[in-house]
Amino acid sequence: MKYLKVIVCIIILFAGCKKKTEPPFYKISDEIKSYGDFKIGSYWIYKNDSLNIEDSIYIDSYYYKIWEIRENLSNDSKLNYKYETISISSENSQHTHTLNFTLGNNYKLLIDEQDLVNKLGWSIEFFNNNLIENIIVNNIDSLSISNIKYNNIIYQKSIVTTYDVHNGDGINTITTKDTVEYWLAKNVGVIKRIVKNSYYREELNLLRYNVVQ
Repeated sequence: MKYLKVIVCIIILFAGCKKKTEPPFYKISDEIKSYGDFKIGSYWIYKNDSLNIEDSIYIDSYYYKIWEIRENLSNDSKLNYKYETISISSENSQHTHTLNFTLGNNYKLLIDEQDLVNKLGWSIEFFNNNLIENIIVNNIDSLSISNIKYNNIIYQKSIVTTYDVHNGDGINTITTKDTVEYWLAKNVGVIKRIVKNSYYREELNLLRYNVVQ
């Protein structure tokens, strides 16, 4: 009987010391961050081969947040899981071209681009293995652009539905199916981009850059 009491006490002791299970915390991987996490101070200067001009894109806002998903709207309810997101916006000096990055749980890496001159916009998602329709993805060891060699390239070609960007009224009207090609270099960002359809073609090639990560 004495030994039985000891065993019961040990079981109770271990049960009381059982480690509390923490809810899952879904973090953005370092690999994804290396291709799309750029802070204020970052800029890229491109050659627009279609127009034979140079243009610069610079980061103008950076927002990081940890979201908590609970059982209901009350902050006191059970925490189911957490996830982090990063939202980055950039534009050119003429405020006619925006290039935005979203990293997080819903999108691995989403690039949303708007050309306000031609009133076109599109969104491309990277690192999502479930996207298989009309998408070609290749990994390239190295690529030289404007006599600069870049390593660890992700090439993605997508057929997307662009939307017509309306200035001021907040309405985006679906327009055409476009071919969009991106070349992303690790720790650099977008080094080349081509968008084209039956009446429009634009090619950007990186000339020089400065990134802060």
